[in-house]
Formats: sequence, C-alpha cells, structure tokens
Amino acid sequence: MASILRHARFIIEGAVAWTAYAFLRMLPIDIASTLGAFIMKIVGPHLKAYKIARSNLSKCFPGKSESEINAIITGMWDNLGRTIGESASIIHMSSAEFNKRVKVVMEFKKFEKSGIYVSGHLGNFELAARISIDQQSNLNLVYRPTNNKYVNMLIKHLRECGGNKLIPKGRNGLIQILKVLDNGGNIGMLVDQRMNDGVDTKFFDMPAKTTALPAKLAIKYNIPIYIGFMKRNKGCNFTIHFKELRLSKNDDPIEATQKINDILEQWIRDFPEQWFWVHKRWG
Repeated sequence: MASILRHARFIIEGAVAWTAYAFLRMLPIDIASTLGAFIMKIVGPHLKAYKIARSNLSKCFPGKSESEINAIITGMWDNLGRTIGESASIIHMSSAEFNKRVKVVMEFKKFEKSGIYVSGHLGNFELAARISIDQQSNLNLVYRPTNNKYVNMLIKHLRECGGNKLIPKGRNGLIQILKVLDNGGNIGMLVDQRMNDGVDTKFFDMPAKTTALPAKLAIKYNIPIYIGFMKRNKGCNFTIHFKELRLSKNDDPIEATQKINDILEQWIRDFPEQWFWVHKRWG
C-alpha cells in the first residue's frame, strides 16, 4: 500500500512539474522570470529551508544585522524563483537573443577541447547547459537524479537539449566520466555541496567536506579546470565569468580543491543573494 501511495505521489508531482514547465514555456522569458521570483518570495519563507538559510548566513556573516540577513534571503528567493521561471525557455533561446542577454568574460584566451567545468549554485546555474551550445563544447553534466522518475525526465529534457548528456553521481557515473575524458570530452559539475566522502577543506573559514574529483581528473588527464559564475545582472541578463586553473602532476588535489572553494567563496561574498543558502554545507 505504501509503495502504491508513493508512486501515486510521484505521478502527481510529475504532472505538476510538467504542467508548470508547459505553462512557463508559453510565457515570454522576462514574464516567466518575474512570476517565478514573485511566487518564491511568497512561498520561500514558509519552507523548512528558510531556517537552514538563516543559520548558514549567521555563521558565514556573523557581523551582519538581522535586516541585512533578511535582505539576502529575500534576494536568494528572488534569484531562485527567476532561475526556475527561466529554465523552461533559456535552453530554447536563439543564439541571437542569448548573446544579447548573456556576456561571457574569460580570464584566458580560449577554452581547450577537453576540460573540467565547475561551478556552484550561483546566479542562474542552469545556464551551464545552455552556454555549451554556443561554445560548441557539449557538456557531460554530473547530477544527482531525483527519486521521482517523472520529474527526473523533465530535468533530463531541460539539460540534455542541444547535445549535452547527464551523468548520474555514483560508481557507474564515475566510469562514464572516465570514458568521456578518455575520448577527449568535457565534464561539468556543481561542487558547492557537502560530500560526506570528500576531502577536508575550508569554506567560509569553516571545515567543509568537498569533492576533489575535478582536481584529480584534471591532474590525471592534464586538462584545465574552468570555474564559472553565471552572475545575474538584472532580470534575465547575465555575465558569465570564467577563471582557469591549470594543474601539473606534482600538484596536490586537496590544495587545488581549496583554490576552487576560495574562488567560489569570494563570488558568494560579493553577491551573497545569488547563492543557494539552503544547502547543509557544513557539519
């Protein structure tokens, strides 16, 4: 009986998700973005995640007042709602409109044929799947599948448009990652969440378990790591910042992982309202 109810709940959740996607897809992206922000700013404060966000902010910014923390949380819900609202359309956007709305800033000359692309849940992090289309560097995106297969189908539909592929986390996923890199492909992953089996690093001056996989792969295959931040400027306009990290066989993957953390942390400190503070990152 429990399994039947669970499956029924998955069907309902999937139907809601696909219906929301179809509705948002019909709207102009600016309206969908604004609507998403409006809804999340109403719903967000009533979610359990609200307490996690407030706790994380208090730890990371002990000098900020309650009103300052409230402003960051409101901005976080605004950014998250916009990201959800935009996700239905941004992958289908024409190159002309995309280039009008998105500016790419690279602190290096060009992308190599093969590389490790890393980022965090910053700005509109879903842009990672879209920018690879214009850069003609299809990404193999590492992700955590949801328990709901119907919702997971939607996630795959959105992120695999344009030639990208999704690789599930886990042992089988690692085998796929190695095959991609053996063939000179690209891997993309978000690295700002806690990994219980990760290495010991610091994040906001606090111990934080972090995956060292990007650094280990970059060293093994002698390829660069590209660290990105899909910064929201105003509404549906963005600047995507890329930094490059090159490692040699003599480099320590833990030290390299700390460098990635430091770059992400600085971006979060500069634009705290654009990070997803509801992760249980520490502890």
